[in-house]
Amino acid sequence: MLVKWLNYKADPRCYPNPLQTTVKVPDIQPGEGPADYETCLEHLGITNYQRETVPAGQAVLDQPAGAMASVAPGEGSEINPGDDVVERINPDPLPDPLTQGEDDRSACDRSTPEYPVPRPPSQQSITTFDPITDSTLVADPTFPSSHGNTTLRWGTVTLDMGSGTPDYEGWGYQKTKAKHGWSLLDDADTRQALIDGIARPVERDQGVDPFEFYGREYEQNGVRCVREVLVDFGTHPGESDPKAIITSLGRPAAEVPRFDIPGA
Repeated sequence: MLVKWLNYKADPRCYPNPLQTTVKVPDIQPGEGPADYETCLEHLGITNYQRETVPAGQAVLDQPAGAMASVAPGEGSEINPGDDVVERINPDPLPDPLTQGEDDRSACDRSTPEYPVPRPPSQQSITTFDPITDSTLVADPTFPSSHGNTTLRWGTVTLDMGSGTPDYEGWGYQKTKAKHGWSLLDDADTRQALIDGIARPVERDQGVDPFEFYGREYEQNGVRCVREVLVDFGTHPGESDPKAIITSLGRPAAEVPRFDIPGA
C-alpha cells in the first residue's frame, strides 16, 4: 500500500500544491478504473466522492467497460477538497458501436465499419482538413467529378446515442469509416459515381455548394444497391477549404429517387 501511495505522489495529477487551498480535479487516464481514480482523489484530500454508471448514450467507447467515463466537476476544475465529486462510470457491457440506427443500410456496405476510427497507416499526424493520401485507402487523393475535382478529408465523427442505438455524426473519412466502412472497394465505387453517375444539387442547412451523386447499381447480400456520394464543394465562413466528400455509402436502390440511375 505504501508503494502504491508513493507512486501516486509521483503522479502530478494527484500531488496537491501546498501553496493553494484548492485542488484540481484530476484528468482521467486511458483505461483508468474508479478504484485507481479514487486513490488519486484521496491523495488530493478529496473524500466526498460517489460513483454513478452513465447511460449507454453517454458511454466513452475508447475507455473499457466499467472504467471512468467522465467526472463532475470536470477534469481540471478548481475545487475545495471538501466538495462533492461524482465519478461517472462506463456501463458493462458497452454498447456495440457497429449497431446502426433507423437509417441502417449495412446490407449495401462494401466494408466493415470501425469506431473509434484508426488513423491511416502513413498519416499518423493527420488533422481535420488534411486529405487522405494513404495508398491503402485511396487510389489517388484527387477525386474527379462531373462538377469539379474534390477530395476525401480526415474530417470528424462523434457517437450519437440520442435514438437509443449508436449513430455517427460528422463528415469526411472518419464519419464514413465509422458508419459504413471504407476500403479501396469504396474508393472505386465513389470514383465511378462522381465521374459517371447522376449528379444533382441538394439543399442542406449546412451546405455551401452541396451535390449528391448516384452511381451504377450493384447487388450485394441479395439487395439491389446504389452508391450515394454527398460532396460539399463550397467553403464555409471561417474555414480554409471545402469539406469536400461528406460521406459515401451504399444504399438500397429502392430508397433512391428514380432518375435514370446507371444500370437501372
